[in-house]
Amino acid sequence: MDISIVVPVYNEEESLGELRAWIESILSVHSLTYEVIFVDDGSNDGSWKVIEELSGKHAAIRGIRFRRNYGKAAALHTGFQSSSGEVVITLDADLQDSPEEIPELVRMIREEGYDLVSGWKKKRYDPLTKRIPSRLYNWFARQVSGIKLHDFNCGLKAYRNQVVKSIEVYGDMHRYIPLLAKRAGFTKIGEKVVQHQKRKYGSTKKHSAERASNIGPIETADLDKPVVPLQLSAFDVIAEIKGRSPAEGELAGTDLDRGEKARQYAGGGAAAISVLTEPSRFDGALEHLEEVVAAAPDTPVMRKDFLVEPVQVLEARRAGASGVLLIATMLDDDKLRAMLDCAWELEMFVLLECFAEVDLNRVSRLLEYPPDADHAAAGTLLVGVNTRNLRTLEVDSERLERLAPLLPDARCVAESGLRTADDAAATAELGYRLALVGSALMRSDNPAALVAAMREAGGTGVAA
Repeated sequence: MDISIVVPVYNEEESLGELRAWIESILSVHSLTYEVIFVDDGSNDGSWKVIEELSGKHAAIRGIRFRRNYGKAAALHTGFQSSSGEVVITLDADLQDSPEEIPELVRMIREEGYDLVSGWKKKRYDPLTKRIPSRLYNWFARQVSGIKLHDFNCGLKAYRNQVVKSIEVYGDMHRYIPLLAKRAGFTKIGEKVVQHQKRKYGSTKKHSAERASNIGPIETADLDKPVVPLQLSAFDVIAEIKGRSPAEGELAGTDLDRGEKARQYAGGGAAAISVLTEPSRFDGALEHLEEVVAAAPDTPVMRKDFLVEPVQVLEARRAGASGVLLIATMLDDDKLRAMLDCAWELEMFVLLECFAEVDLNRVSRLLEYPPDADHAAAGTLLVGVNTRNLRTLEVDSERLERLAPLLPDARCVAESGLRTADDAAATAELGYRLALVGSALMRSDNPAALVAAMREAGGTGVAA
């Protein structure tokens, strides 16, 4: 076989079919025999289902699935060990690496005798805040390794098969594969300028990352607003303020008095107030959070958004938030670890939102780490189960019950679709100890009374 193409995959269901077709369109013209090895690194979207469908239809497609997210290095190492092509190509699954580069990379290995050829994304579409650290990293890697490459971390690379079978890639060493190859005796290492495509899918996460990249410097002096601790009882309500919902449309007009709404929630005994700050889908803004913090100074306020970088946790703290919501599905293990550590350092609480069994399994592994277990025991690491289907926006009314046996040893929060005191009682009987309620409270004529009723009914459900 001429080529093995190893593609690490983490939550890239939308791009996989297009990537396969793109690869086939290029390699069929050059009459190269090939296999594509998709290594699913614990995705919790529909990536594995897509890989199964592609492998069933196309003989060149193979799939390997990890039960959890081990990281890019592990995915590459497993793909390398499974490869049989004379030349091994790696590229990312997000369509930012162009398969049109593959024939020339193969030629450089075969005809020019290179052991490894690394792509160089000379023109990048990443934000400046990513390009500058990348330049510094590449300068450092050149000094340490003596290898004159401009872009060590480019996902698009070509290897002689003997190279990938001779190195062990683990931890963060996928960033230093050229150095591993050199140490293994493969010293003819070159590079090729390659195209960097704009990311086509993953817009929610990408949009949030772009917002994060625009956050200016945050100094310690900026983090001077008091952290309000969570005070938890038998059953509690996190009451949410949002202008609109993608599932239910507009919830409040432009005359919404968030401060008054916050005071009503606090009057009903809400354990915390959640404020949507995401602008494009929820009409949110960080200023809304600041408004609520000022109106209800004795109630902890939580930032709810698609947070993907630790700097957004810092930004929330600067605005006065005492907690943040993190979505497990959107974050790989390394990023989640960094964001939790940031929150712990700032003495904030975290609501870690889960949608599926794989998310809850990740949380259970997190709780093997003593600091996280301590925060769970203290009630500052909450675990949420959201019943909303993020694609159809429909509520899966059976999800809370289906996942209840998997709830970890932490205070767990039922999210989405809860509207009445009876709903609170039912979730409490399943083992949930908090409810996050948004739309029902936003539309209620007496939100304080509804918060109080849900707390009382939930407490009764706990006792039952």
